[in-house]
Amino acid sequence: MVMSFRVSELQVLLGFAGRNKSGRKHELLAKALSVRWTCILLCRSLCTPMSP
Repeated sequence: MVMSFRVSELQVLLGFAGRNKSGRKHELLAKALSVRWTCILLCRSLCTPMSP
């Protein structure tokens, strides 16, 4: 899904995530994918039950 975003949409996403919004489309895509994986890993770590 992220791969089909326009430059302006990628910039909005990166701005929301507090990331640098400058760069060419392929650079913005790389940043956006990094944000996505960071969110996935964070969600998994928060949803994993903690050991007693």
